[in-house]
Amino acid sequence: MMDFMFAKPNISLDECVVTYDGTYEGLLTVVFECYRLKLAPTVIKPSGAAPQSLFTSQHPIEVTTDNASAKRVVAGIRKYGLQQAVMDVYKTFLSEDSNREMVIFGYLRLLFSIQKPINTRYHVSEVLRVSQLVKQMRREVHRMHAFVRFQELADGLFFAPIEPDFDVLPVTYQHFKARYASMQWCIYDIKRDYGVLYNGQTVEEVKLEEAKALNSVQLPAALLSGKEQDYQQLWRDYFNSTNIIERKNIKLHLRHVPTRYWKYLTEKQ
Repeated sequence: MMDFMFAKPNISLDECVVTYDGTYEGLLTVVFECYRLKLAPTVIKPSGAAPQSLFTSQHPIEVTTDNASAKRVVAGIRKYGLQQAVMDVYKTFLSEDSNREMVIFGYLRLLFSIQKPINTRYHVSEVLRVSQLVKQMRREVHRMHAFVRFQELADGLFFAPIEPDFDVLPVTYQHFKARYASMQWCIYDIKRDYGVLYNGQTVEEVKLEEAKALNSVQLPAALLSGKEQDYQQLWRDYFNSTNIIERKNIKLHLRHVPTRYWKYLTEKQ
């Protein structure tokens, strides 16, 4: 395995702008290449998103994704930071934070320098930011587990459109695979235009052309099975019949079910 001890850069800091393809493996490849080439980037952005420096005419350094290099970086993270660090870095990437690349790079630079877990070193800005983003991701994942509602389509597939604040689908679908193992279902992130399809045995990532027409997580009645429409009406009736007006506590209700998640709930429609 390569030596992850961070070396001094061989170019000035304000000249080091690195771009990549926007994937997680691509970012890990950037980390690998920065150590290999002894670079200290001040900007890491997906291709086309990195600003041209005002102080230099140098073009951004474009890094091509290499899965083997990415795997070596993951092995290094696991060696020094254990599996928790692997997941924390991945969730930080999925948070889509505007500065996630430099946060991850700074976090890994410290981890590879100290060569032991750093998850409690909150006095370091990158460690603190990783902790904050992971906590936000964890909260969003929990709410997806609680509020995602499947709707049965006319062909028998159970479909759940979602619009989470963060890209939580890669760390969410295993929960649904375990819970609904006997069903065939698809969870589709209409905000990011991709989803996962479970056929009863395996899960695969999918991209549906029809999903582009969706502008809400509540599907049009024409797409639903006849039973689904009946079930939804039965659920609304049940919810209304069990609701005790005298015990209504809007403040408490909003604390547990924020309004931005009401779009997932049949009883709120």
